[in-house]
Amino acid sequence: MLGLLLLGCGCHLFSNATIGQTCEDVGSCDGSGAGVTGDSASLDTAVDSDLTVDDDGDGFSEEEGDCDDADPAVSPDAEEVCDDIDNDCDDKVDGNDSIDTNGDGSDEDCPIGSIGVVYVYDSSYAVDIDDYLDMMGFASDIIARDDITSSSLNGFDLLVVSGEATTISGSWTEVADLVLESGIPVMGMGVDGYYLFGEMGLETGYPNGEEVEQTSLDIADASHAVFSTPYNLSKDASMTAYVTLSSTAVIGVTQFDDVKLLAYSGGTSVQSVLSVESEIYLAWGFSSSPISMSLKGKKLFTNAVVYLLDQ
Repeated sequence: MLGLLLLGCGCHLFSNATIGQTCEDVGSCDGSGAGVTGDSASLDTAVDSDLTVDDDGDGFSEEEGDCDDADPAVSPDAEEVCDDIDNDCDDKVDGNDSIDTNGDGSDEDCPIGSIGVVYVYDSSYAVDIDDYLDMMGFASDIIARDDITSSSLNGFDLLVVSGEATTISGSWTEVADLVLESGIPVMGMGVDGYYLFGEMGLETGYPNGEEVEQTSLDIADASHAVFSTPYNLSKDASMTAYVTLSSTAVIGVTQFDDVKLLAYSGGTSVQSVLSVESEIYLAWGFSSSPISMSLKGKKLFTNAVVYLLDQ
């Protein structure tokens, strides 16, 4: 009983208290003064004092908002960087006001994915695509088709083949083998994507289609993620994807076993301008870059990138 009383006063069993004394009688654990002013009070003072001390020398104590006072790289005045740590103590890991990966205007994480934008001869389309991806918060790099090796593909989460419409089928043979071996998702744009997919043996590639000029599309499968994440476009039965005519590779709508037809070439029901095969190979029939896209076209393009990065 005495032990319980003394512990309740903040004293240990070997203090100077005697039987019959109350907490007020005990005062401090050494028997001096009224109230608990001994070891327990000293401990409380020490803890409070620690919160006001800048232990890591970054100019902020815990009381001043330092969420990790053992790391000088972490404080309310630190710059948020991509390292899986809340550097600036705003309760957001890798938050960065300058990055908006889904275009909704809210704070987002660090650049997502690692995207290789492939070109053949003219890099201008690839530059436009790369600029757009960077603006949207994706991490991307431009790579020439002839520089692709098995090692150069390491680290990429997605390949986007820019649609220059300048190549013939056979020129993609070696790259097609490397891409297949890597298992990396691919967005094949326009005629170049069409030729690459043909060399990869995909049903959405050469020679199972043709080249036309087009600006619009009619949605065939509104339930697919490319029409809803992050931008909800599923309510649009059709849309103008480009503001100017784009050279476009389309395939026949004959339902292949492993192909999901997502959109028809605008005004037709016999050609598909947007489809996905084996879940990771997306045929974006239009050749032109985002600089020629409408606002909805850009949103659809972003959705397609997000979808493939999720695979």
